[in-house]
This record gives sequence, structure tokens and C-alpha cells, in this order.
Amino acid sequence: YFSHLYISLINAGEISGNLIEVLQRLETYLDNTLKRKSKLISAAIYPSVVVVMTFGIIALINIVVIPKFKKSYEVLNIELPKITTTVLSTSTWLSTHWYLIIFTPILVFIAIKLLRFNRRVRYVTDYILLIIPLIGHINRKGNMSLFYRTLATLLHSGTTILNALKTSGSVIKNIVIY
Repeated sequence: YFSHLYISLINAGEISGNLIEVLQRLETYLDNTLKRKSKLISAAIYPSVVVVMTFGIIALINIVVIPKFKKSYEVLNIELPKITTTVLSTSTWLSTHWYLIIFTPILVFIAIKLLRFNRRVRYVTDYILLIIPLIGHINRKGNMSLFYRTLATLLHSGTTILNALKTSGSVIKNIVIY
């Protein structure tokens, strides 16, 4: 299985008689795409680790530290402020329902991935990805960059403008933009 981009480039190379040059251009294009993807992944690792560590520390505090305070407060037998009782109740709930905290995000992620096969759901999730402040900007720029790089590669390889636009549009992953 080859993507529409590969087939269009090779077809243009055969027609123009520049197949070797087109294949070299395709190699450069794929190398640049891979480099950009690896930069994006490496840039996302640190914030992801920080978020996971933050949630881990909060969970540790709620499951280990706060219950010790609860025992101390029970010994004192005094009425506690509302905020303190709320924190203690939240800690108790988290201690007994920890599995919901772990499995709910995983199940929501899986459900969204499965539901994205439905075109309407995919449109809604793609739209949401575009309106989230930082993620939307990155998503929009990334898709447009991919479109323009593909278009330039196809046009430089001798593909007709109509086929180049069609093929370039098909590489966009966000259907709201497409």
C-alpha cells in the first residue's frame, strides 16, 4: 500500500522523464517530515513528564499524607472548617475510587479514537482541536505546512496543478481544514 502522494510523484516523474530526481525529492521530503515529527515528539516529552509527575505527586499527597492528618483531626474531636472537611472527603474518595482516576481517561481516549471513525464525530473532534488555544494553532500550522510542502514537492516534480492540489489536500489530517 502506497499513499496517493507517492503514486502521484512517481507518475509525474515517469511522465516528465525525471523519475530519479523525483525519487530523490521524495526522499528529501520524507526525511524532512520525519525530522519535524521527531522534533515535535521530543518537544512534547518534557511537558508530558511534568504533567504526569504533577498528577502523581497530587495523588500521593491525597492517598498517603492527608489520611494521616484525618486521623489527627479525629483524635482532636473538634469541628473543622468547611474547606478542611472538603479536602479530607476528597482524599477519602480518591483513596477508595483510585481506579476511576486511572481508567476513566484511558477509556475516554479509547472511546474517542473509536468514535472518530464516524465522520460527524471526527469533524467535531477536529474542530475542537482547532479551537483549543495553543494546540489549535500548532495543529493548523502543522497541517498547512504539510499541505504546502507536499504541493511544492508535487509541482516541482512536474505534476499538474489540479492533481497536485488534490493530492496535497488529501495529506491534511484535519477534516475541518480539508
